[in-house]
Amino acid sequence: MALTFFSQQEWDRLLSPVLRTALPKAGICPRAMVYAPIALQGVGVPHPYGLQVIKHLDMLLRHPANKTKTPDAFLEAVLQAHQLETGTSYSLFQQVYANTSILASGTWAKRTWSELDSLSIHLEFDSPSLRPIRQGDQLLVDLFIDSLVDQLTLKWLNWCQIFLHAVTLSDIVNAEGTAITLKARKGLRADSFSDQYQWPRTARPSNPWWTAWQQWISTHLTGHSNRRRLSSPLGPWHSVDLSWKWQYSPSTNTLFHREGQLWIPSIPLASTSRQRTFYLPRCFNPDLPPLPVDAVCVLVSVFPSRSPIHKSRVLLHHSTGPHLPAEPPAPPSSILDLWHHFGSLAESGSHGWVPEVQSTILPPPAGVFRPLGCLQPPLLP
Repeated sequence: MALTFFSQQEWDRLLSPVLRTALPKAGICPRAMVYAPIALQGVGVPHPYGLQVIKHLDMLLRHPANKTKTPDAFLEAVLQAHQLETGTSYSLFQQVYANTSILASGTWAKRTWSELDSLSIHLEFDSPSLRPIRQGDQLLVDLFIDSLVDQLTLKWLNWCQIFLHAVTLSDIVNAEGTAITLKARKGLRADSFSDQYQWPRTARPSNPWWTAWQQWISTHLTGHSNRRRLSSPLGPWHSVDLSWKWQYSPSTNTLFHREGQLWIPSIPLASTSRQRTFYLPRCFNPDLPPLPVDAVCVLVSVFPSRSPIHKSRVLLHHSTGPHLPAEPPAPPSSILDLWHHFGSLAESGSHGWVPEVQSTILPPPAGVFRPLGCLQPPLLP
């Protein structure tokens, strides 16, 4: 029953011919006696629908708790994939089904989620959250829901977001955080930031839905204006490390491009009062110095180069302000904190196209029951 999703009515129809034949021969007249407990003079046969729900819960709780390799890894991959697909900071079973079910693909996990929601069963899983990466940043799906769009529009705005490989507002604005990028407004993927996730392959939404995307941006982000400047600009970046591919060091007049874990310096060519031009080399010495401390995120335009020694020509537009200083970590206050500190240094891994998460030495329980409505966002009106 782990893979079946029959409703209670469908189970009753399946069992009806058997019970209609077997009950008179067994001398049982009221059919209600079949599922009544033995203590109340019933037959004590459990209803198959109840067994099906219990089996689904058993699959969700037993494999993660026992750390079985294949089912646990598959389940973790599915849950993280759904979280990236719905674009929220909650794990799948912690979301309100009426709000975001339209954004999730039809998998075993989604059908189980629907089943548990109909029975008012709330199941919570520990999962890495999708986090903003600069001050004032927000998840795009949260902005969609807060703007009270209908379910169909929410689905297509989410599809546009997935096609752009965007999770937060900072993924579709410029490096300064002051305006929507022209590519994001036109429905073109940007090459300025590096994806932290492995996205599914999706078809590009049709033009009418990109028009709806542009109208939503104009209404809710740029103050009913066709201009791309944000009504509320974003603040400094929380980290110089992960997301943006291009960094510029004013002290050395060097543009750096991130490839894997390396920052490749570009060769400066010419400059004007507003723009500077660099060439990204095809070959480089792998023994590169670290990124300068004064490096900041920049917005660039990349053009192909015909030179045999240059990979591309890069036009630097402008840079952002300084990054937020990193807060020093608090010293471990107990042996348990010390174990978690060393566990956070372990090697990270990923499943499919889901976010990478740091493994921990002492993981918390994989699944626990919580009261209905715990940690859930409000329902759409």
